[in-house]
Amino acid sequence: MSDFVERYEGNLFLQLDPADEFMFLTCTGVGNITIPKGARTIKYKQDLKRSGRLVAAGALQGVADFVTASITRPLSTVNNYLQEISCPFNARINWACRGARPILTNYELSSLLFDSAFTTGAIENPLSGGDTDNDRVNTTGELSATRWTYIYPLAGARQAMTATTEVFALAVVPSECASKCGDRVGLGQIVWAGLGSTAYTIGYLLYTFDYGATWQAPANQPFSIAGDVSSIVIVDAQNGYRLICARGNVEGGQPAEVSYTDDEGALFHDVNVGAVNGQTIQSLFRDSIGRIWAAAAGGYVYRSNNLGVTWTTQEAGVETTERLTDICFFDENVGYAVGEANAFIYTTDGATFTLRVGPAPAVNLLSVAVNYAGHVYVSTADARLFRSVDGGLTWETIIDLAVGSINQVRFDDDFRYFGFMVWDDATPVGTVYRSEDAGNTWAAIGTPATDYLNAGINCVAICDANMAYVGGPAQGGTSFVAVFNRMT
Repeated sequence: MSDFVERYEGNLFLQLDPADEFMFLTCTGVGNITIPKGARTIKYKQDLKRSGRLVAAGALQGVADFVTASITRPLSTVNNYLQEISCPFNARINWACRGARPILTNYELSSLLFDSAFTTGAIENPLSGGDTDNDRVNTTGELSATRWTYIYPLAGARQAMTATTEVFALAVVPSECASKCGDRVGLGQIVWAGLGSTAYTIGYLLYTFDYGATWQAPANQPFSIAGDVSSIVIVDAQNGYRLICARGNVEGGQPAEVSYTDDEGALFHDVNVGAVNGQTIQSLFRDSIGRIWAAAAGGYVYRSNNLGVTWTTQEAGVETTERLTDICFFDENVGYAVGEANAFIYTTDGATFTLRVGPAPAVNLLSVAVNYAGHVYVSTADARLFRSVDGGLTWETIIDLAVGSINQVRFDDDFRYFGFMVWDDATPVGTVYRSEDAGNTWAAIGTPATDYLNAGINCVAICDANMAYVGGPAQGGTSFVAVFNRMT
C-alpha cells in the first residue's frame, strides 16, 4: 500500500460524449487534485437596536474556481492525445493499489471531473538521458474541470420497519446547515415513505429522522378518504419544507387528490386535482423553477404553480387516454410523461403536450428520467431500458433483462449524472443498479438474497451519487426499505 501511495498510481478513463461509455486511456501517475469551493464572505446589516452599528447577517458562498489535477506519464502518445482534444470531456481517475484496472467499476475509490480540458503541459528533463526510472522523460499535464465528486463502491442494507404494507414512494429531505430557524439536517437523515393504506389509516406515511434506523408515523395522515400514497415530492417552504403526496388509487369515486403538510404531519391540507371522478395520480415531479407536475389516469397532466395549493389542467387526455405512470422535466420547458400501452407525450414549452411514438409497442412504460445532457431514459414492464438522445424521435435499447420489470429509473438532482434503477425479476426479487456514466452502463449493487432480502422493489429516492433509499412490497411480515451507502 505504501508503494501505491508513493507512486500516485491511478487509472484514467475519458468520456468524450455524454452518450459514450468511458474508455480506459492509461495507468497513470496522479499528482495533487485541487478542489476550490469558493470563499465565504460575511454580510452585514444595520443593527436597529444600536443605531450606527452593524451586525453579521450571515455569509455567502463564493463561486468555486476550477478543479485541477495533474497527470504524469512517460513521454508517449497519451499526453499528445489529451492535448489535442478540443471539446470538454468527463475525466475519471480510479485509484487501485494493484496496477492497471481497465474495467471502469473495478476500483477502491474514484474521482470524477466534469467538463474537463487539458489546459497546461510540460516535458520534464527532455535531455537528461540515463537508464533508471528516475531519469526517464515524463510529460505532465493539468486537467481543469468545472465540477468534481468522489465515487465509492456501495453496499445495501435493509432497514427495520414495523409497518406491514407496501412501500410505493420515497422522498429525501435535502441536507441543510443549522440556523436560527432549524437544526442541521444531514444528507439522507430525514426520509419520507408512502405506503399502502390499511384498515386503521386513511393515507399512510412514515418518516425517519435518523438515517433509516427507526421509522414512525406523523401525528396525522393525508387524504380525506382512504388511499395509497403513490408519489411524494419535497419542496422548500417558508418555514422549512413542504411535503406533497398523491393518492394513487380510486376511493369513493372522487377526483384525483393530493395532500400537503408544512409541519411534518401535524396538519395536512387535502386538495382535489381536476374534476374527473375516479381519477388517480401516479407520479409527482418538481421542475427546475419549482412548479409541481402530476401524471394521472386517462392521459391527464396537471400543474401547480403554488406548491400544490391549486392545480390547472395542462393535458386533458387528448393526446392519449392511457394511464400515465411517470413524468419528469429537463428544464422549465422540456418535459416527458409515459404510461400504459407505450404512451409517450412531451412538451417543449412547459404547457402543451404532444404524442410521440414510444419505444415499446403495446408494452406498459413504467418510468421516465432525463440526464444532464437531456437524454431520455424510459423503463418498461418487460424489463427493458431505452434511451433517446433526440427527445423521443428515435430509441435504442440500453438494457434488456428479459424477465420481470424495471419499475423505476432516476438520476440524482445535483449532477443528473448518476443513475439508480430498480428491477424486479419474475420471482419477484428486486435488484438495485447504479450508473456511474450518465446512464450508458449499469451495474447491480450487492446480492439481494444476502444484502437486502426483498419481495420486489417499487421505488428509489437518491440522496447523492453514493447514497439512495429503495422501497417495495412487504417481505417477511414487514414493509421493505433498504439504504445504499458507501462501503466502509
